[in-house]
Amino acid sequence: MEFTLNGKKVQIGEVDPTLTLNEYLREDAGLTGTKICCGIAVCRACTVAIQDGPNGNPEPTRSCITPLTTLQGKSITTVEGLSKDGVLHPLQKAFLENFSFQCGYSGPGFLMASYCLLDRLRH
Repeated sequence: MEFTLNGKKVQIGEVDPTLTLNEYLREDAGLTGTKICCGIAVCRACTVAIQDGPNGNPEPTRSCITPLTTLQGKSITTVEGLSKDGVLHPLQKAFLENFSFQCGYSGPGFLMASYCLLDRLRH
């Protein structure tokens, strides 16, 4: 299985069909910015952006219910993937400057949903 995660190609051998994207991100990839809260896709704290192909738009996707096996050939962006070379994405800066994080737990999901919305508005 192969996909792109935050701009880097990832190749994995056999994948447990019950493994969710959120479990993979947190346990295998070491990316803990994407949170899990309700575990049933209601709260959206676990939202990441998934793009299908180079010309596709990033779609907000709830990682707690997304099987990793469905992501062959896709591009996944997590909250960690928004910043480049240690420089925050303008959206991350805006969230910080406007105190948009409340407790901070659902912030990454809000950021990723906003990122997808802004991309959609641009196109």
